Amino acid sequence: MPLFTIPLSAPYIKTLADGIVEKFPQNIRQNATVILPSHRAVLSLQKVFTTEFKNIVLPKIVTISNFYKDVLYQHAKGQIDLGEDPKRIVGNTQRIHLLLNFLKQQQPGKSYDLLIELSQSIAALLDECILSGIEPNKTVSYLQNLNDLKPHQKTFHSIITSYYACLQKNNLIEKAQQNFNDITDAAQVLEKTYCQTKSLPHPIILGGTTGTIPAVQKLAKTLLNLENGYVVLPGLQSFDQEYPITHPLYTQAEFVKALGMQSDFYQTWSGTGAKHSKLMSFFDNQIQSMPVQEHFTFLKAKSLLHEAQLIATVVRYHLEKKSDDDIAIVCADPKLSSYIQNSLQKYNFKANSSLSISIKQSAAFKFLLLYLGFLQARDLKSLLALVKHPLFHPNDRMNVVHTICTFENTIKVDDEGTYEQCLKLFLDLQTKVPVQLSIPKWFDYLKKNLEVVAEQTYAMQKDGEVIVQFFDELTVLQRKNFEQIPLWTFIDYVKSSFNMCPPMNNIDSLHQRVTMVGSLEARHITAPIIVLTALNEGQWPPTIKNDIWLSKQDREKLGMPSLDRRLGLSAHDFACTLSAKKVYFTRSLKIDGTPTQESRWLRRLSVFCEESEGQKNRAQWFYDIAQQLQQGEDIEYRPTEASYPTCKTNIKKISVSGLELLNKNPYTFYVRYILKLKSRNPWFLGLSPADIGNIIHKILEHVSLDTDKGGAHEAAIEQAIEPLNITAPQKIFLQKQIAAIVGFVCRSTQDIAPDKLIREERLQAVLGNFIIYGIADRIDLVNNTNDIHLVDYKTGVEPSKAMMDKGYSLQLPLLTYMLSHMFEKNYGEILSQYWVLKGYSKDDSGHGCKISPRPQTAENVEFTIDIVEKLLKHFMEDRNPFMPTDELYQNRGVHPLERS
Repeated sequence: MPLFTIPLSAPYIKTLADGIVEKFPQNIRQNATVILPSHRAVLSLQKVFTTEFKNIVLPKIVTISNFYKDVLYQHAKGQIDLGEDPKRIVGNTQRIHLLLNFLKQQQPGKSYDLLIELSQSIAALLDECILSGIEPNKTVSYLQNLNDLKPHQKTFHSIITSYYACLQKNNLIEKAQQNFNDITDAAQVLEKTYCQTKSLPHPIILGGTTGTIPAVQKLAKTLLNLENGYVVLPGLQSFDQEYPITHPLYTQAEFVKALGMQSDFYQTWSGTGAKHSKLMSFFDNQIQSMPVQEHFTFLKAKSLLHEAQLIATVVRYHLEKKSDDDIAIVCADPKLSSYIQNSLQKYNFKANSSLSISIKQSAAFKFLLLYLGFLQARDLKSLLALVKHPLFHPNDRMNVVHTICTFENTIKVDDEGTYEQCLKLFLDLQTKVPVQLSIPKWFDYLKKNLEVVAEQTYAMQKDGEVIVQFFDELTVLQRKNFEQIPLWTFIDYVKSSFNMCPPMNNIDSLHQRVTMVGSLEARHITAPIIVLTALNEGQWPPTIKNDIWLSKQDREKLGMPSLDRRLGLSAHDFACTLSAKKVYFTRSLKIDGTPTQESRWLRRLSVFCEESEGQKNRAQWFYDIAQQLQQGEDIEYRPTEASYPTCKTNIKKISVSGLELLNKNPYTFYVRYILKLKSRNPWFLGLSPADIGNIIHKILEHVSLDTDKGGAHEAAIEQAIEPLNITAPQKIFLQKQIAAIVGFVCRSTQDIAPDKLIREERLQAVLGNFIIYGIADRIDLVNNTNDIHLVDYKTGVEPSKAMMDKGYSLQLPLLTYMLSHMFEKNYGEILSQYWVLKGYSKDDSGHGCKISPRPQTAENVEFTIDIVEKLLKHFMEDRNPFMPTDELYQNRGVHPLERS
């Protein structure tokens, strides 16, 4: 089969999709497989198919690392026995800890910060060796045969020798090595399976790769030798041209040379975007004038903060101008990405970002440090700091914290007697601290203690979940490979080790049309509006640092690529973005007061491509808007008359949702129900999870549940979704989700066969001096109305048993209380349970929906009623605890119910 290319001037993912639809009819396309280098590329291609082409069956789209499994199941089908590999995969975090342990044994006096940085550099170098096709024993033997080993080379040789011996002894294999082997094995399986016919039964298309990995080159060569095998390269506009190593097409040209194909084997995949092909000539070393590119806009900022404000202005402008176009921000600077998110947060949303904040900035990590500090210090000051943290949850937390707060201001922090008296209140903290443990055992000890002192509230936090997963990765390591260390050394280690913990993704308030990615993902985005940021030397392209372990000559003798090749790959990523409908280039003139130098690519563009008056006026308009916004933020705040009530509240009727809000976030309740302030409607378009839940509830309220035929509901679902102001892919996804939910509810209703079904029924009852009310999603009257079933639809996550036992979920118990008064029945005579209706995730039921196996008990209801009575008495009867003049208001971060 011929080798195909897509010019850099054309949008790669969009052109790839166009060619697939154009070249393959429906019956062939639905059985085809498309292989792409990353998960981001897979998502981008799926999005193009769903938005640009309606009513077509998508081909199978997989990442190159997952292709091996697809080959075994879809092509080999058990015909080839590769044997079983007993090796377990060691993750990147585990690998760095193994290297760290060997470094610590050699360099015991070095700080953990330095040793972790060295471990990460060794891990990155080993990955580079693997992806270059260099066997581990080759690197070890090369260093062993050197006549004059320098000190750092001796350290490197000793570390990797011990490291690979450890892997072999424990039957471990690195993840990068496993992926490399899988790609090679996939090529071998295809070659053996179809060696006779020389033809694949269905098309396999390898796309998006730059061909830097020898295993990928082997897979490409195998596909090109088989009928129905396709390789589609991004770029390579000229097949016979020699490129310098920093050119964006250098790697592609080397890939073609490695394949050894003749010139008549090359074809253009699709002609889309060819009209801009001359634009790419600015990468060549030729002085020539270029036409004005009106879709370019160049913005220069005074600082990083100013650059973030300009980017937020561009995003807001396009969101208001057109509701359909996606916006992609390419950012190579983590600090700038944080500034951008903060600037967007002022407009009540964030960008979907792969550049996330460090876990060290989270509340869960700070709680972890407080707990470690208490274990080390064992004094009253560290104890008080720990117990007042919101994540600390001992038994009877309210009474204990109240006791602490009452004498906190009258005691001396160095009073040992008071410390012992205070510690008796916390049975969970009276644990014996080991003198020395290995690092994995310390993490195991710490994880078990956190489960006690913070219970499930720690793991329920997003940042806490990331930390627990980090613990899990470390506790599986072989403990005998680590020496024992004291607690104070382990604390230093924890502070440093979390630098390599995976960043935390915040999923709140994410905008459906705004995406922020790193520079490595730039080639795989498909947005019509792209903002290229941080275009300074040292940011993008990044500074190429010398290898601290191997010299340039050593790398060349081992067969590793030159470090300068990274500049060419980075230029390739940059060039892949220039075909968008609108491209914005931004840079900061100064960073931390130091002047910057513009990126070499931006400098070439400014020399060869003249900036028109229209482009200058457009840039000035953004400058003016950003300046106005900045001036608006600097306006001095003038205090107004107090807006809070000066007397007791007069609320006598309160909803179930209001009570839940009062329990979880009293201050939001204060603003909404007492001050009666309304939140500003977001000006951007999109649906929140709550909006989707309301849509599902509304459809279930009106759809007929006496049939399970999908066709009877499709019209109602489509009619409800059509007016929504969301993108076409979201409508398709939401329609399938709701159809699955309606089908499940219909089948479950027929199984129960209620005599009468009441939906969206308003209930109310008297509780103390208040009237509480709420809406029951569904009430089933069964067996001649003798049995009553109360159903609460949950489109999110069902409350856990721990949350139910602690009274964190009030809605279903309170509705049960109201229903018992309505029908004059005891709590135990009413079956109250959740129906979890997701409709998109695969669980035990196989369709993302289930009936909760944990119905409410009479004890749950009575416990909840007791909590609600305390809430109402404290907040609505005794006094107004929200008053800013309240002396106890100084205890920030403590729930108001725990202050008295």
